[in-house]
Amino acid sequence: MRQKEKNKWSWYETKYEMAEFILKRLENYKENYNKNGYSLPEWILENSDKKESYSEQDEIELKKGWNKELDKMIDTFRQILNYTLQFDEQLKYDEKKIQEGLNKFSKYYLHFWD
Repeated sequence: MRQKEKNKWSWYETKYEMAEFILKRLENYKENYNKNGYSLPEWILENSDKKESYSEQDEIELKKGWNKELDKMIDTFRQILNYTLQFDEQLKYDEKKIQEGLNKFSKYYLHFWD
């Protein structure tokens, strides 16, 4: 395929290119957060569940909860990529789960600073 014709359709792959970019960064973020993250992810709580102070066990549970949320987002982008790359036969394309994961990504986007 000529380069000009290939570039003509490059916009068609945008969601897959973005998914690959985001997936790598989410995986890296999770790894580094678990090694070096200092902030307490109370942003995963509803306002009514937030406290003035947290016990050590509370902090552990919050970090576990944040990791679960990160896993859901990571799985979402893996599902999107699996649709075209098909590297995992067990990973089914589930549009509802993908949308839920994208909603989580949007919800927590501003908290990817730590």
